[in-house]
Amino acid sequence: MKKTKNFASRWGFILASVGSAVGMANVWGFPNKLGSNGGVRFC
Repeated sequence: MKKTKNFASRWGFILASVGSAVGMANVWGFPNKLGSNGGVRFC
């Protein structure tokens, strides 16, 4: 069985989790903002 890599510290895991949550919020929130602010003209 292969050994998998782990995070070097607890803070590394926490920061990676927060970064992932922020990124997912941007992915899901952008189309909503785009639709509520006039579509393509918003860009």
